[in-house]
Amino acid sequence: MGNQHPAGTDPVVYLRFLKLPPRLPTSSSRGLRVTTLSNDEIWSVLLRRLTPSARTGVTKLFPPAGFPPFFSFVLDALEKDAAIGRITPISGPLIDIVIQALSDPAVLEIADAVRLALAAVKLDHRLDDKLLNGLADLSEAHVAEAARVLEIIDAISDCQRLALPLMKFLKLPQSQLRSKAVRLIARARRNPSWAEAILDDPDPRVRSNLIDGLAQHSGDQLESVFRRGAEDRHHRVAVGALLQLYRRGDQASYERICTLAREGDEPHRLAAAWALRQIEAAKPAPAEPQPAETQPDEPASQPAQPAA
Repeated sequence: MGNQHPAGTDPVVYLRFLKLPPRLPTSSSRGLRVTTLSNDEIWSVLLRRLTPSARTGVTKLFPPAGFPPFFSFVLDALEKDAAIGRITPISGPLIDIVIQALSDPAVLEIADAVRLALAAVKLDHRLDDKLLNGLADLSEAHVAEAARVLEIIDAISDCQRLALPLMKFLKLPQSQLRSKAVRLIARARRNPSWAEAILDDPDPRVRSNLIDGLAQHSGDQLESVFRRGAEDRHHRVAVGALLQLYRRGDQASYERICTLAREGDEPHRLAAAWALRQIEAAKPAPAEPQPAETQPDEPASQPAQPAA
């Protein structure tokens, strides 16, 4: 049917014509890959979720030909308004539909969703909060949506105001969601007692993401957490903790990483090799040698002026 819909047709009527459900199944439970939807299907699914007034505000932006290309149309509007630092009548009506698009892995690939979110958050600084609060259902049927939202938040937010709302994810049975939530919470808080409790989680992904999230904090109050993590049986947790101790000036942790790279079992050797690459990449590039400075040539002596 192309990108056109009958002139004057309400988008919801057009959606009924397409016979699409409000939520489409994704091809991955992680929420990182999507089904292939046409441009008409994307617009129709998203418009159906808006209130009538919000839907009208969006459709007024459409050209006479019908649905514009979703991603480029929305991204262009957001980036132009972000450049001038304010919401205009163009980007304003699109914020609600952007939130719907970001939370649905059936609409955009993760890279496009992150790019759209980075543009939108410049206009709506509470975008992370709105995305998280939009997850009303955390049942197994909505794991993909929750995973997508956490991925987006990871890319755009410092999570300072999200630590408490994210706590509900720690009680979920899906370790995928628990581990991502732990990483985001650890980014926002540096409570050693809470971190010590998370190190008791049976899933190594949760423990490893805790170390990754705490890595952004400076100071000595988390040293006990990293030292306990360095004794973890799982290679990713142990090596990640050793790397953080080294970055805080502990030379003995660097030597342990080198020993694991030589003598550890295969998982520990691979993890240690990764850590050594991180250490090497963080070193400043050597300064290019400068040519030796030479003394300027003495000016040639001027011939004496003949006497008058």
